[in-house]
Amino acid sequence: MNRVTLKLAPGLPTLLSRAVVVFGALLCSLAMAQTAKKPAPSSQAVGPYKDFKGVIKLDIRDSKADWGPFTPKKAPAGAPTFSSSSTTTPVSPPGRRSAAG
Repeated sequence: MNRVTLKLAPGLPTLLSRAVVVFGALLCSLAMAQTAKKPAPSSQAVGPYKDFKGVIKLDIRDSKADWGPFTPKKAPAGAPTFSSSSTTTPVSPPGRRSAAG
């Protein structure tokens, strides 16, 4: 079995070990900076919005829904009704007869 030896310049192992230590310290400081930027937990109670008026219990049969923010707004009395419709005519490429004749 042949053995390969690597000859390094004097002082290179010390330089490499220092570089590894500096890189590790940099990574450590970045990780600490990321954890420091986490927002504080919200003081909001339960629910996806602040004005939640429902009740959340362990069993769904004991819970009460709050659909208030999701119900569509009603038009005021006397508001005009608006409806729209559109039709299209089929278009065929040049030289082809359309299905309509």
